[in-house]
Amino acid sequence: TQLDLTQILSQFVKESPEDQRAELTDDDVTNTMAFELSWQHNGIKHSMVTINYKVNLWRDIFPFALDGKLKGLKVGDVFSHDFTPGNFIPEFDKYLATSVRTKQFNTTHRLNTIIEPKVGRFYPKGFIAGTHNIYPEDITPFRITAIDDKISIDLNHALAQTAVSFKGQILDIWMAKALRGGSCNDIAELASKDAGLQCQYQDQETDFWSGIPFARMMDSDDAKFYSKTHTENDVDGTAQGILQQAYRQLLTPSDTILDLMTGRQSYLIEHSGEVIGLGLNDAAMCENSELESHFIHDVNATPELPFSNNQFDSAICSFSVEYLTQPIAVFEQIKRTVKPGGLFAIAISNRYQQEKVTQLWQDLHEQERVGFVLELMKKAGFDNLNSWSLNGLYRPDDDPRIKQSVFADPIFVIWGQVPKH
Repeated sequence: TQLDLTQILSQFVKESPEDQRAELTDDDVTNTMAFELSWQHNGIKHSMVTINYKVNLWRDIFPFALDGKLKGLKVGDVFSHDFTPGNFIPEFDKYLATSVRTKQFNTTHRLNTIIEPKVGRFYPKGFIAGTHNIYPEDITPFRITAIDDKISIDLNHALAQTAVSFKGQILDIWMAKALRGGSCNDIAELASKDAGLQCQYQDQETDFWSGIPFARMMDSDDAKFYSKTHTENDVDGTAQGILQQAYRQLLTPSDTILDLMTGRQSYLIEHSGEVIGLGLNDAAMCENSELESHFIHDVNATPELPFSNNQFDSAICSFSVEYLTQPIAVFEQIKRTVKPGGLFAIAISNRYQQEKVTQLWQDLHEQERVGFVLELMKKAGFDNLNSWSLNGLYRPDDDPRIKQSVFADPIFVIWGQVPKH
């Protein structure tokens, strides 16, 4: 199953005033565009969508392969190209696959926190400042590929050896003011920022497991903590709408769905099938009009789910996987209770409750968290794995966090299937 970007974005893009709109793309107009970068790695399909404003064909740098495809387009039109390795993302440089001495990795680079290097994981380059002409302020990610007497690192882009597909969609066109230069954007660089952090290094398993990854700031009774009413939404209204559209495309309307670790919302629209909730806040689940019924159950204390084998057509878990302390055991239970061929979809963002989130989740980059969830799904036995993310839409004007950021919370959706045989 793939997500249709056009359907998802149709109601969330702010259009320019009618008297400023232009009909077609050209050098003298400004555009809002959605860029979607897609690739496959170790059999997993990935897609990242970013919304970009004030794109200008005269000023900004597009890949040469798109020359001749960009002018004369109208709102809704799509352009695309498939790129071999080294033609969209800078090609792999073997001299950037190098090493540093163990003591050159600054475990105290992050204030008040000790970060130990782990194989397969990404870290900001500032952690190895003073080597390879790197400054402490550099937050570009690099990967650790091995640890022995030295630390082997890869400073290349994570997708330097991967073929990618690039697609752009015109969302808005308006007349530009006089063009006098301004910032020049490399479109390939914008579209590929942080791409590949979801992926393993070659076929090597990423070290998500050493240390105490599932430790939490507050390890007290979850049932007591979550029984309290939490009034703040998981994500802003735009992000909620994006997730609703994603679930609408992924799930069959008549599916019987398990909503794991749910609360006041299930983010399901146009859904006619039964939805059963499982969580810890009875009052919140009672408010959830999408639930047919619900159960109070602490999956951290007891991963075994109170449902029969193959009871559900599909399952979802929205903005809660980061609180699991026994995630593989819980995922295995989902696999048991969902019918063969059924879907398990997980949504995450970059907000969480500090007291109960696991230490590992806080240590990971946003896109690395996607890779961690995919690893959980693999270990639990799911197949046909996918990841999709969207970033850059505007937050609703009345959102309480609008002063912190005008941009909506990012949405990451990861899904897989229970094997059919």
